[in-house]
Amino acid sequence: MRAEKLFKGLEFVGTADGRRRSYQVFEAPTHFIVVALNSPRSGYFSVVDREAVETARSRFAGKTVTSSDLDAKLAKGRVRQFTSLNTLYVLVAQRQAAIDRSLSKAANSSLFFKIKPKPARKVAH
Repeated sequence: MRAEKLFKGLEFVGTADGRRRSYQVFEAPTHFIVVALNSPRSGYFSVVDREAVETARSRFAGKTVTSSDLDAKLAKGRVRQFTSLNTLYVLVAQRQAAIDRSLSKAANSSLFFKIKPKPARKVAH
């Protein structure tokens, strides 16, 4: 994908606070951009497909997961763990997930993410 298309029409979604830094998430029609700044003038970004976010949200709704869980159940070796972690940061920025600091602190290395459950279906009368 060309840079012009990657960054065209981005809208700010929100922020996810990781273990060492904050990640700003921006949304485009087909993808998300996760940005982490190392200093006021430098940083990096990752592209996360919208489909990956939607799949993670629906498959893990109501569960507590790590990025390794996403890799094991969704990626099947095709997507690096870093992409899975950024997928979870997108869900946090969208307020569809939260980082469980107590579990993450106890694990001492992995971040645990609580994915919100699917909304209850309304029953037609």
